[in-house]
Amino acid sequence: KGAIDAMYLQLAQIINDSDFVNIQEFSLNTAQKQQVKDFSSVRWMFVKSFQDNNDWTGVAMVSRWEPYDLIPLRSVDAEPVSNTPKTALIAKYKIADGTELWVADMHALNFNVIPGAYERQLDALVAQIENYDGALIFTGDFNTWLPERWNYLLETSKMLGMEHAELDSPVGFFHVTMDHVFYRKIKNVKAEVLYEYTGSDHLPLRIQFDLLSGAGA
Repeated sequence: KGAIDAMYLQLAQIINDSDFVNIQEFSLNTAQKQQVKDFSSVRWMFVKSFQDNNDWTGVAMVSRWEPYDLIPLRSVDAEPVSNTPKTALIAKYKIADGTELWVADMHALNFNVIPGAYERQLDALVAQIENYDGALIFTGDFNTWLPERWNYLLETSKMLGMEHAELDSPVGFFHVTMDHVFYRKIKNVKAEVLYEYTGSDHLPLRIQFDLLSGAGA
């Protein structure tokens, strides 16, 4: 969340090299506010979750293009002890040939293991995209350290006709991969874990996509 100085430099490099950047734990502290100003030529989008030492934290997206619509989401269920929600964001873009690309980013509930809580958060996002059948990218820290969570996420992605980018990036106490990228009607050209970027406890994932002609709804 910005505690490591290298994070800002590395995030700047990622923004310079990318069309879309999806961030699950974004802290709008003083240093990050300055970086937003420094990169005023791109579009920053942010969904607030809670305040940490007066700094808002939540899910963020950075894009070279302006979306025509945004859907911010906050989980109905909260994390225990902190009583804080998790957030998600859907950004909708119109492509030059008249098709559309939707990009969704989610930070899933982690320590809340109440039956149905995880599913409710995921289902709320799915309800916003299930009637759209065009090109879609869905990323996030899905906290899939419980096998039943991974199974539900995978079943949901298949229901939406999405493919999973196979990337191994284990993190946390259980040392399992919790960051995932799903996609539909868009070609996965290259997927990689950026092992050299150590500014976060989660390694960045980079995917190069080619948008297929006529992908939008």
